[in-house]
Amino acid sequence: RAGAFAAASPSGQIYVWESPDRPHRTLESEKLPLQALEFSQDGRYLAAHYPNVVRLWDLLKGAQHSFRSPMPWPGTLAFSADGQWLAAGSREGKVRLWEIASGRLRVLPGSKLAISALAFTRDGKRLIVGSHDDKIRLHELEDHSTRILATHAGRPAALGAPLEPRRALLPNGEKVPRSRVLAMFPTPDGRQVLS
Repeated sequence: RAGAFAAASPSGQIYVWESPDRPHRTLESEKLPLQALEFSQDGRYLAAHYPNVVRLWDLLKGAQHSFRSPMPWPGTLAFSADGQWLAAGSREGKVRLWEIASGRLRVLPGSKLAISALAFTRDGKRLIVGSHDDKIRLHELEDHSTRILATHAGRPAALGAPLEPRRALLPNGEKVPRSRVLAMFPTPDGRQVLS
């Protein structure tokens, strides 16, 4: 929903403002430090990543769910555009992917270092994962395959990587210090990811 936003206190309390002309509401939450907070694109869901648990609120129905799984902090979250999937990444390098309707969990392989960025493609069929091992991975959710899209070599700080491997936009053999993937965004046309 347009105009909605959320904030959290240091103790993990979550406050949601659904419009500027209405008072905030307080959500029942874990009494743990909050690692990440994310709305689904349609504003229906709000997810909070705490150590070892992801809490999900259905803001329309007032329902809440807890997805418990060993997830050391810090964490990152992403929803698929259709609101069917919730992904959570954490320090140990795994991505947990929940189907929201059923609560079914899949654990995606990948990095041995912290997951720092997650983004679904617009169609929700692929998950792009950035990590502190300097790699951007693409997980095909239907056939369960994974491939490395790009490896950060350092400068430039922003890197364009194609989702289809035949159109590489990587630096031309420049030898520079390594850098970590800190954030990623698929382009609006869904053909590239910027990091």
